[in-house]
Amino acid sequence: MRLRNRYRMPLTAIAMGILVMLMLYPLNMMFANAQPMRPAEKYDNYQGKMTYCSTFNHYVEKDQHSTTVKLMEYANDNAMSYLIWRFGKDQGKRMVDVCEHAQQRYIVEQCQQQPDENLEQLILNYNRQAVKQSGAI
Repeated sequence: MRLRNRYRMPLTAIAMGILVMLMLYPLNMMFANAQPMRPAEKYDNYQGKMTYCSTFNHYVEKDQHSTTVKLMEYANDNAMSYLIWRFGKDQGKRMVDVCEHAQQRYIVEQCQQQPDENLEQLILNYNRQAVKQSGAI
């Protein structure tokens, strides 16, 4: 009995070590192969507070103009604060200065075509050309 316990503990420790190494190896490979996002990818990958087009479409159908204007202003503020957060104060501020308020008819058309999209991403897409011409992305 004593002989069995003497080998069981080291073998268990070795097996646990191998198991931990097998679990950490893919994580290590993920970090080793990771590449930083390019500015264009950061620009397209909106993450933040979202105003969905389905909500916007609902208020457009009910003809509540004041609510749709508020939603567009809210989405515009979210999109511009995302740019400052994602690209830093200097580059983000330059991008915000280049951006303009998206026209309501553009947003309405795009929301009807893409009801699963969020308004912030549509606003960023609307301003993409101007930001690209300024050289920020």
